[in-house]
Amino acid sequence: MQYRALKRILAEFDPMIDVKLKNKSGVEHEIDFVIGTKERPLILIDSKYIKYTKHAREKANEILMKLTSVSETHPSVNMLIAVLAGSFTPDAIKTLRGRGIYVFHIPFGRVAMNLRRFGIVVDWPEWDKETPKRTWERLVSMTEAEKDEVGARFFDGTNIPQKLPKLIRQHLAGKTTS
Repeated sequence: MQYRALKRILAEFDPMIDVKLKNKSGVEHEIDFVIGTKERPLILIDSKYIKYTKHAREKANEILMKLTSVSETHPSVNMLIAVLAGSFTPDAIKTLRGRGIYVFHIPFGRVAMNLRRFGIVVDWPEWDKETPKRTWERLVSMTEAEKDEVGARFFDGTNIPQKLPKLIRQHLAGKTTS
């Protein structure tokens, strides 16, 4: 649902979606959203959701490696953005920001609250095996219109829908600083 939410937020920039770009070693990385062209990408945006903090550092490093290695190969890239949802730790976020990546984060509790309104439960205990099954059944039974509504409300209670496009607009107009 985070992905649908971002597609909606980024629509004014007509981003390319799920773009495969190579790094200097020739390894292909799939970037969630690219503003610019495949030949001349300007802004790379990657998003991740995690439920457990135990995955925070691993996923932050995955994003870091992907975005920085692709940007090193494409000198036209001049902005990197990570949109994080879930249990990312302050250290994981600090790691990304320390490498010049703009970070937008919606904490796990807010994600759980926003999804629960649609009957999607994500805050089950790790030992619970039934709730994930019911949640999956709910997700696969949703219509596209219902999924779009969840996407439209995914970031409720945050400033991400306002701040992310504003940052990009400013950057494209040449008015952002690190």
